[in-house]
Amino acid sequence: MAGGGADRGVRAGVSGGGAQGGVGRALAARQEVRGGKGGVGGGGRDIGTAVFPGAGVKVFLTATVGERARRRAQDLQQRGFAAPPLAELEAQIAARDHQDSSREVAPLRQAEDAVELVTDGMAIEAVIQALVDLFRQRVPEEAWPAADGA
Repeated sequence: MAGGGADRGVRAGVSGGGAQGGVGRALAARQEVRGGKGGVGGGGRDIGTAVFPGAGVKVFLTATVGERARRRAQDLQQRGFAAPPLAELEAQIAARDHQDSSREVAPLRQAEDAVELVTDGMAIEAVIQALVDLFRQRVPEEAWPAADGA
């Protein structure tokens, strides 16, 4: 599954699975049960609009197609796989975005109450810090997880 071809196949399958009403509803129901009491972080193309529409903190984490293609190529290369040309990766990413944003069931879109965080040019540490800062702005301190992870 961690290989380049398998990884792309999984991504494509996830996108197609979400577009199928029964599959998406079944997965969302399981996620809703797990997160029903709060205290859960999640990610996905419909997590803030279909799975957890009542979440207290929602972030629409995004980057331009070019940035996402550059990151995907870098990731593949770091794992020892040949990366397709950036133009090919950009076309694949744009096609999936279009597919996901135009599907009937749980389309990809920013929730009205989500904060958009465009991560172009940001190191992962900066993205994490921005998310932590947003969490701390929106969630009362008494609800924060303990520093020791308990």
